[in-house]
Amino acid sequence: MGFRAWAKMYFIGSEPGALRIEVLGEQFAFYFRYPGSDGKFGPTHVEKVDDATGNFFGLDRDRDADSKDDVVTATMVFR
Repeated sequence: MGFRAWAKMYFIGSEPGALRIEVLGEQFAFYFRYPGSDGKFGPTHVEKVDDATGNFFGLDRDRDADSKDDVVTATMVFR
């Protein structure tokens, strides 16, 4: 109930055409995912999340067309 009241006062939606970014926070690190040229994020597969291989978002680039062009980086860029 309090969340709804807070959101009505403080939440401001993004502007049309704004760049969407997914953020994953871990202890002492953040990872950012940008959609590729198609403007779509590929689905997350929990079973494919693997820090050792750098697949922090569980992308299946071999089978998911929307995941192939997603960009994952440890740097957030402002334009």
